[in-house]
Amino acid sequence: MESTLTASILNFLSMAGLAVVIAAIGYVISELVLIRLIKVLLSRFIESTWIDFLTGIVRLGLFLLTGKIIIDLTGTAGALVVIVTAVTGAFAIGSERLASDVVSGVKLMFLRYYRIGEYVTLGEYFGKVTEINMNSTSLVTIDKEKIIIPNAEAIETTLINHSRIPGYRVKVRIPIQGEHDRGQVIGILEETAANFDARLTDEGFDPIILYSGIGAGTDYYEVWIYVERWPDTVYKSSDLRLQLVEALSAKGISVGVAPVFAFEEGVEV
Repeated sequence: MESTLTASILNFLSMAGLAVVIAAIGYVISELVLIRLIKVLLSRFIESTWIDFLTGIVRLGLFLLTGKIIIDLTGTAGALVVIVTAVTGAFAIGSERLASDVVSGVKLMFLRYYRIGEYVTLGEYFGKVTEINMNSTSLVTIDKEKIIIPNAEAIETTLINHSRIPGYRVKVRIPIQGEHDRGQVIGILEETAANFDARLTDEGFDPIILYSGIGAGTDYYEVWIYVERWPDTVYKSSDLRLQLVEALSAKGISVGVAPVFAFEEGVEV
């Protein structure tokens, strides 16, 4: 009786071990071979957004197939391993939230709110979309930080797609102190902005000059232009500001800084 029980336990453990080995082999084959091969083949025919979605479905199918093979070869022991793994995974990742993320991922694929390579703002996060899979969206910021946002959160939050309408605004503010010819300043700023080499020249993208006199002997002039790509708004604003200042200086108009006032108990200091 004892030897029979021992043999049963050893057989169960050996079958469970075989199930674990099969699961490991299935994971290696699916992730390191099939998924990579599928991505290479699909990249020739469809865009990367759909590739991530389809490989997610293939990954799920391979997981179910591996589970069936384990159960067929190892019986009860393998079934127990599969069930324990599935239940543990469900608790670890939160099955309810996972289902919500997957459904939201399907919506994103068909509604096409954004695609890989586009610049978006999702709630408080801004960046370039680098990946959309079945459960999350990945952004890369200008600081080279990767942000992973669950699809359910991405589809429920405020979404701004910065890439669907061409042109990104570059805004530069120029302070000028003292008496000066405001018409002359506006003319210089308009001409310099119009000749800026990175500016979009299509219809509807003319430079915009805004004037505001704030008092205290300082006037502000704001210059808007539009460039083709978003990252240029970071780098080109410095180039534009430098050209504007040099153009004003060439006409004898110096750019100043607005004075700072401190107020204490209603008395100007």
